[in-house]
Amino acid sequence: MKIILIVILSIIYLFLAFSVDHIVPARIFLFLAIALFIWGYFEYRKENFRREDELIEETEKEILQFPHTQRIVSEDYLTALLLDEQNNKVCILKKEDYDEKFREIEVDFHQLYEAAIVEDGKILTLFSKGGFLAGSLLEEGGTSVIHLSETEEQNEKDEEENDGLGDRDVEDGVFKLSIKIVIDDLKKPIVEFSFLESDEPILKDSEEYKDLLKECTEWHQKLSIIIKRYEKERVPVTRWS
Repeated sequence: MKIILIVILSIIYLFLAFSVDHIVPARIFLFLAIALFIWGYFEYRKENFRREDELIEETEKEILQFPHTQRIVSEDYLTALLLDEQNNKVCILKKEDYDEKFREIEVDFHQLYEAAIVEDGKILTLFSKGGFLAGSLLEEGGTSVIHLSETEEQNEKDEEENDGLGDRDVEDGVFKLSIKIVIDDLKKPIVEFSFLESDEPILKDSEEYKDLLKECTEWHQKLSIIIKRYEKERVPVTRWS
């Protein structure tokens, strides 16, 4: 209500500024109109920030309702990845807007099959039951996998290929960085948690990207350990009666 009154007063003074014939009153009215407009703008932003803080606080409380021992929450508080070590479960929470309720995807630890770090659609490293693969994530394919133990020979080969690009620019920014997980779910076998999702690229040598990649790697390691623990698990087969 306060912001609406400020805007109305600003419009009135602006109208008066162009209605009066004398220069001095016109300038005064114009100054008041501009001042009120600026005041209204800052009040609007202040109200938005206050509302956003309230929604984030409510979202935090909502996340705490889900049992977990470790968690990571996206910067916009619309996605969360939870580990419940007491009940051996992984939970991913997602929603499109603050006013919505979280949609929950929960699986047991033994239902995790693969975990991969994906940068702009390219798999940086992947771990699966049985160890590192030459590529999977089901339909993603394996041609883009880069192993952590990549040899110098392969690095030299990549450099030679890049040299052959000529004057073509090579992008050094990242738009999206995420962890993708393959779970035991026929309807939606791949779930994703994004650490970075931006319209503007983040430079790979920036501190912001390095911190995000470090955090992403730490969570990938946690998921890899969980997968490793259950990789020898076998489902018992019973005879038909």
